[in-house]
Amino acid sequence: MGLAHRSIDMRTFVTVIFPTGTQALQGLHAFGELHDEGTITVYEREVLERTSDGAITTTLPRVKGRPLRRTGLGGLIGALAGMVGGPLGAVLGASIGVFSGAMDDAVRRAATEDYVERIADRLTPGAFAIVAEVHEKEPAAIDARMAELGGVVLRETRREHLAEQLEEDARHRREVLAADRLRVASEDAEGAEHHVEFDMEAARRALLVVTDDARDELQETAVELDDKLDKLAAQIAQASPEIRGELEQRMDEIRRDLGERALKLTHAIELAHDALHG
Repeated sequence: MGLAHRSIDMRTFVTVIFPTGTQALQGLHAFGELHDEGTITVYEREVLERTSDGAITTTLPRVKGRPLRRTGLGGLIGALAGMVGGPLGAVLGASIGVFSGAMDDAVRRAATEDYVERIADRLTPGAFAIVAEVHEKEPAAIDARMAELGGVVLRETRREHLAEQLEEDARHRREVLAADRLRVASEDAEGAEHHVEFDMEAARRALLVVTDDARDELQETAVELDDKLDKLAAQIAQASPEIRGELEQRMDEIRRDLGERALKLTHAIELAHDALHG
């Protein structure tokens, strides 16, 4: 069943392309109205501009100390910047941090390549785009409002990759390190000890990278959970009784989904620790 026929709440990336900055600001205001009504929940949003030289820049001021996260919407914007050949740091800001290992891959895989390509194709020089992560029940509300303002809507369900990838990386590196230890202890390692020790050191370094990335993402997940729950709590406080129940269901879903992500990240850290100290 396609997105156009959904009838259940889903977290999606929504990108709306506008020919002018004025229309983009009108679209941003419309997103705010739909959020205030409780029709959708806007978790993150950003306005992008494709400059005349083809680069992508953000137009909204960042709240001090609250840069875009490396995953989620930040990952989508990073993937878009990488596709059009622009510098990632110039788009997301230096405070987003250094990408390494699985974290860098998470930026590239925050959304499907097809989705990023569709955005890049539509976001021609001089055009603007609203990119947002939203919780919505039906796409019609956003689609209708954006069409009235001259916007073209592109949508994709948010994907979760990083926690699974880090967990799998930790499991794989643990197996590699265990196999290397067996090689050291076996007759097969005679005359090749230096080579095996080199392999073991590489596996240890990889496990340390996995551990650091998992801890970083665990911290970001906690911040993301608080941000999302705060936005939903504010919506619930002003929602009508008929809308309140749907918003409370969204809150339960966020707690469940991010709780599962946190468990996978914690497991990745535990696997890496066991491998390094086993």
